[in-house]
Amino acid sequence: MSAQFYELCDTYGWERGDDERAAAYTEYGNALSQSFNDTYGTNANDLSSWQNLCRVLEMKPIPRILEACQDVSTTARIFARAIILNRDNIAGRSFGPH
Repeated sequence: MSAQFYELCDTYGWERGDDERAAAYTEYGNALSQSFNDTYGTNANDLSSWQNLCRVLEMKPIPRILEACQDVSTTARIFARAIILNRDNIAGRSFGPH
C-alpha cells in the first residue's frame, strides 16, 4: 500500500475489513495499472515503451534490443508502483504523457 492510499482511508474513515476500503483498494490498484499503461503502453513488444521504462529506471546504457529491455521486467515490477506514485513529484524528469 502507499501513503496516498492510507491518506484516502484516513480521510474517509475506512478501517481494515471495511467493504468500502476493500472496494477502494481494488479501484486504486486499477487506477495505478491504468496510469502505468497510459504512460508505457500495453504492447509488450514495443521497444520504445520498454526503452522509456529503462530510462525511468535510470538504466545505462539503454538496451537497443527488445529482449534486453524485457530482461528488466522483474525490476520494473518492483519499481512500477513507485514510478507511478512519484512521477509527478520528481522535479526535472520526464516520464511521458500523463
